[in-house]
Amino acid sequence: MSHSLFGEYFHVVFSTRNRYPWLNGDCQKKCHRYIQGIADRVKAPILEIGGIEDHVHILVRRPGQMTGSVFAKRVKGASSVWFKKEYPDSLGFSWQDGFASFSVSPSQIEVVRGYIQRQKEHHKTQDYLTELKHLLKSHGVSFGEKDLLA
Repeated sequence: MSHSLFGEYFHVVFSTRNRYPWLNGDCQKKCHRYIQGIADRVKAPILEIGGIEDHVHILVRRPGQMTGSVFAKRVKGASSVWFKKEYPDSLGFSWQDGFASFSVSPSQIEVVRGYIQRQKEHHKTQDYLTELKHLLKSHGVSFGEKDLLA
């Protein structure tokens, strides 16, 4: 084969530091658009992006030579710089140190897309930490409570 070809999809999740609700109203839409721009520049098609005031979910096709970890770090770093410039009064803004990333089978893309689209509804009955624990358990990821600190 003369080229490297990839067909890997990931569901990436990360929150604001201390789960502070920075992403409210129009700010959330602008942040998601900015993240979309970052992904476009690294050729990582975002199939869905969503979340609520304190966290983001991204369903993305992995960019060629870039690992999911590098993608998440790049998105968080660049969007953090953008956020601080766009909202200079939000001096305390930052993302949590870590993130969660789960592989997604092509047969489950629409399921994950729907899940991300229903975040506002979903979080009327479940907080982020409960959601994250459920995602980690359902994907067989071992974790301790200290791993979940924001």
